[in-house]
Amino acid sequence: MATAAPADTAARRGSLAAWIAERPRLIVVLITLLSLAALLQLVDFREQRLRLTVDASLDPMIAPNLPAQPVDDIVHARFGAADDAVLVLLQAADVYSPAVLRQLDELSRALAALPGVAEVQSLTRVPLPRGGDGQLSLRRLKPSEFDDAALIAALRRSLDADPLLRGQLVTLDGRSAAIRVALSTRSDRDTLESGVAEAIRQTAHRFDGPDLSIAVTGMPIVRDATSRAVLDQLGWTVPAIVLVLAGLLALAFRSWRGVWLPLLTISLALLWTMATLSASGRPLNLITSLVPPLLATMGLAYCAHVLTDFEALLREPRIRDRSKRIEHLLRDVTGPVVLTGFTTGVGVLALVTNDLPAIREFALLSSLGVVYTVLLVLTFVPAMLGLTTRRTPRQPLPADRLFRNGSAMIGRFDVVNRRRILWVASAIGVAAVLLATRIDVGDRFVGAFSAGSEVRRDYERVNTALGGVTPLSILIDGAVPELFLEPESLQELDALQAWLRQQPGVGTVTGITDHLRSLNRLLTGSDVAALPDSRELTSQLLFFGDTDTLSQLIDSDRQSTLINLRLTIDDTAEIGDLLARIEQRLQQLPKSMHAQASGEAVLMTQSVHAVTSGQLQSIALALGVIYLCLAIQFASPWVGLLASLPTLLQTALYFGALGLFGVKLNASTSLVECLVLGLAVDDTIHYLSRFNTAARRTASETTAAVSALQAVLRPITLTKAILAAGFLVLTTGELQNQVLFGWLAAFTLACAWLVDVFVTPAFISGVRVVTLWDSLRLNLGANVQGTIPLFAGLSSREARIFALMSRVEVVPAGVLIIREGDPGGDIFIVIDGKLAVWTYRDGERVVLNQHKRGGVVGEAGYFGQKRMANVETLSKTRLLRFDDADQELICRRYPRIAARIFLNMNRIQAERRARDTAMPAT
Repeated sequence: MATAAPADTAARRGSLAAWIAERPRLIVVLITLLSLAALLQLVDFREQRLRLTVDASLDPMIAPNLPAQPVDDIVHARFGAADDAVLVLLQAADVYSPAVLRQLDELSRALAALPGVAEVQSLTRVPLPRGGDGQLSLRRLKPSEFDDAALIAALRRSLDADPLLRGQLVTLDGRSAAIRVALSTRSDRDTLESGVAEAIRQTAHRFDGPDLSIAVTGMPIVRDATSRAVLDQLGWTVPAIVLVLAGLLALAFRSWRGVWLPLLTISLALLWTMATLSASGRPLNLITSLVPPLLATMGLAYCAHVLTDFEALLREPRIRDRSKRIEHLLRDVTGPVVLTGFTTGVGVLALVTNDLPAIREFALLSSLGVVYTVLLVLTFVPAMLGLTTRRTPRQPLPADRLFRNGSAMIGRFDVVNRRRILWVASAIGVAAVLLATRIDVGDRFVGAFSAGSEVRRDYERVNTALGGVTPLSILIDGAVPELFLEPESLQELDALQAWLRQQPGVGTVTGITDHLRSLNRLLTGSDVAALPDSRELTSQLLFFGDTDTLSQLIDSDRQSTLINLRLTIDDTAEIGDLLARIEQRLQQLPKSMHAQASGEAVLMTQSVHAVTSGQLQSIALALGVIYLCLAIQFASPWVGLLASLPTLLQTALYFGALGLFGVKLNASTSLVECLVLGLAVDDTIHYLSRFNTAARRTASETTAAVSALQAVLRPITLTKAILAAGFLVLTTGELQNQVLFGWLAAFTLACAWLVDVFVTPAFISGVRVVTLWDSLRLNLGANVQGTIPLFAGLSSREARIFALMSRVEVVPAGVLIIREGDPGGDIFIVIDGKLAVWTYRDGERVVLNQHKRGGVVGEAGYFGQKRMANVETLSKTRLLRFDDADQELICRRYPRIAARIFLNMNRIQAERRARDTAMPAT
């Protein structure tokens, strides 16, 4: 293992690690001042309120620039926002009975009086068509007519025969009536802040009784309930995570320091992060609300690694000085913590490419929180450890023997069964990739609630009774004005509506042809509702029947019309299949008609696909950036690829599990992998860093693989348990997508643990790695290319890489490093110190040569000859030693460096033979 030279010691004293270790009080004071400033930014103490606002609406969850959005805007401009309404369902033995009609009328009036309600339509609130013998009138049902049995019976027969109203306001069996409530609010945020959706629900349920059952649903109700559920969950999630993780920390470290210091650190990280969000003027939304639990679990995991290393140093008898202990701690953990923080930040920052504004804000805020957490872990935590640790613990950490013996047993198993483990891992990886091809993209918005929730029960009741809840519209534009007065055009529309009614997932379908059938039946008094057979009759019917209902179906130029559907499905995968079939059918319309689908169902489906495809790109980007980070860290594209393979296997396992269990890919499930991707690679980096150190110390990759696992099994297990426990807290929530989020995250972390413990050691035991941190830290002295001829033509970093791929040894004075007559093999390069080359002649010791910095000995024996002289250290000497195995490895990993070393070695040997052919070869 390399031992530092005096120059290296001087560099250490001036290093940042030494500066932090020697000034813990200053560090704590600075952190305290920054935290007070963050607190003043976050809290307005004068008004006793938080400056950070919360946007609990679903507005930030809507992807911009969707293909259907312009069509939806046209529909709303021409025909009004007819689809975004609340549906109130009343169910009774007979909704036409006078008592139920009075309750229906009373409830309709109460709903119309609520602030935020624009319009209420019900059996007692809309003008109902009445006609016959060429006469047509539109009149509301008056309260005085509720007891007129004959009138009500005639009205019922008229509604049942009316294709426009049949099943809309009252069901055919007369057991269910609907109230449609249109809102005046313009966004989800307005709806949530006004409380109108909750007011409608409470007002309607006041009429619940033994003879009348109420159900309330509609997209405003579902979105409002989703927002409130997320807010409620946010209120207790972070405290619950803190309590659960505090228990794990107490079990792991059995000390107050092991509990309060991580909790204080994540509290400061959260304070700084939320203060920054407050200063930016942005509110906390439903997606960025996941940042606090993410930072809490991640911060505790980082602290667990640092505390584990610190506890090991406390039990190291050679390090007694507190500042030296903290300096040693920082030198051990800074590289891995910085790189793991960087990869975690990259994992979440890759989401910034997503189309969803809320996810982009989540990416930026999370990455900033990661920076704050890493900064605190590398400054505040060591400073507090230096100030608060007074005595050396005598007892080992809890379960220390279990982890030590278990890690040794597992490590030996991994090394001995290396090929079998890699074959099994490869087979599982291939199977996972094949299973991943079965993944469907989709989401369920009402399905996010459990089957027993009120929101889900009401939705299912209304969906069953009224033949659908989720709205969808088809806008049909004609090539010329008054196209839809023509009987042929009406026949095309009627055929399209008949086809739509036959499609699975479609409940009710209404359009202009239903209106015309109704008007024609009323004016002619016929029992059959037929379409008009002439352009003139169509024009007359539309003129006499011009109502608000008509204006929501056809424009005044009779050139644009709308077909409204209500779907019985809310799964975007099923809706997507339906839209694909509808698109094919719309292509069969005459060239004079251009049709496009729009509405809530289309926007939901396109938004899910846009967000999911964006997050898949983010995952690919994160994997690519993580590979680049590892390639730079380990100073080799090949080693970077090898180090990335465990992460790729974890990713394959996750998507394979989705395909195996039929879990659809959506915003929640793809977000899990982006988050866990950065978190899971952290422990891999810690293991590789330990492996690298152990490989240089033991000169054996297999021994190093076991040694590294012994060093990291405890913190790896602890961090994975902390992260999994934090995510499992989400499984206790009301929303099923967050429950699934928690289970999937915990499952992925469990897979990552298995890969880290079994696959990574087996895989890496045949690899020697050099980290960027090592290459920067190794001191080969000044002007390495000019003073060490073997390194001529190499950069300083390349020279360090070669040195680290070999072995740096410190040898005391008077040690024989080469013995005359021994087989050749190793080459030695003098970094610092002095060597003497000597032999015996006539019984006397004869010094043949002396080597200082840059001298090379043993190169003749390296090419197959026996040692021709002895080589001894004249002073404490730092040597670079390498052999055939090292050179072969360098040739494979760093061919340019190897070629330059061979060239320089041949030049050195040629110059030496030419200069003094009498000198015996060494």
